[in-house]
Amino acid sequence: MEISRFAIEDNPYEDVSTKFFILNTNHRNNPADHYDMIKRKKAAAYFDPWKHKIDQLAKGDTVFLYKSGIGIVAMGSASGRVERAPYQGNKDYADEEHFMTLNGFRTIDPPLSAAEIKAITRTDYVFRSTLFSIDEESGTVIERECRERKTNEPSTASR
Repeated sequence: MEISRFAIEDNPYEDVSTKFFILNTNHRNNPADHYDMIKRKKAAAYFDPWKHKIDQLAKGDTVFLYKSGIGIVAMGSASGRVERAPYQGNKDYADEEHFMTLNGFRTIDPPLSAAEIKAITRTDYVFRSTLFSIDEESGTVIERECRERKTNEPSTASR
């Protein structure tokens, strides 16, 4: 049987990224930022140069939301569309928030702590950065562990 080099039908998964990222929710600097990300199911960063970190996310990237001192508290898949807003609605800070909606958003309970992340990935991550990528193998292990925990996964009706 001969296989054609060109697909006749569109493969919906061919352009889905397999990248994994950990995003600090900025809770230590401003708890309102953290709670806004959880409430609005989004990944966000604020002000130069940090807000531009969100611009590197691509559709389908898995984003783990990390609360300092607690661990991964939520996760979702990047929508691929960067949006901009005034920071905390203040017109004096127009476009100082870059954010992206996280599809399939779910909270993680209990959160996956930094110590647990380091143990299951055998990697000594430093969680001080706003946003950093992790390798696919580590991302897959973290994702599996998060999915095994109690979550408030969206219902199938909302997908």
